Amino acid sequence: MTILQLFVALVLNPTGAVPRHASLAVRGGEMLEIFRIGDGAVRHVDRLWGMCLQYHTEFASLMPQCVKPKMHYLHHTVEQL
Repeated sequence: MTILQLFVALVLNPTGAVPRHASLAVRGGEMLEIFRIGDGAVRHVDRLWGMCLQYHTEFASLMPQCVKPKMHYLHHTVEQL
């Protein structure tokens, strides 16, 4: 995800190519950064709720053919923290 975020920052954002995909990649990376904190991620639960909801909504809108039942589990990730 770190490499993907770097690609977005260095290639996609400056050229303006696929802005919705780029935004989705950045948001996914931000969520992973919070999860990597470990037990400290609990301090970010409120922010993470909004990020997960927005990620899910954008993903489903952008790539509806890729939404599978597993995608719904994203909604439960935060409450499991």
